[in-house]
Amino acid sequence: MTKEKLTKEEIETRVKQVIASVTNIEEKKIKSNLHLQNDLGVDSFTAIEMIYNAEDEFGINISDEELLKVTTVDDIVNIVKQKIQHE
Repeated sequence: MTKEKLTKEEIETRVKQVIASVTNIEEKKIKSNLHLQNDLGVDSFTAIEMIYNAEDEFGINISDEELLKVTTVDDIVNIVKQKIQHE
């Protein structure tokens, strides 16, 4: 999509939508502090799909190195926010 100016709340909402679409977990049950693997049951293949979808959603690229640092929903939100601000 576009790299428009988004608030952290808008980014978080869209990230949760991406996670919900990949995991089939209700969006309202996805909280920013939840651990992707331990709390949401996201395995490595699902995580990759989720990141690809987030990249498409926001028009950004997330490196493998950055992906390794992602453990919570908020981690994804923060990476997206940082990428949007710097690109």
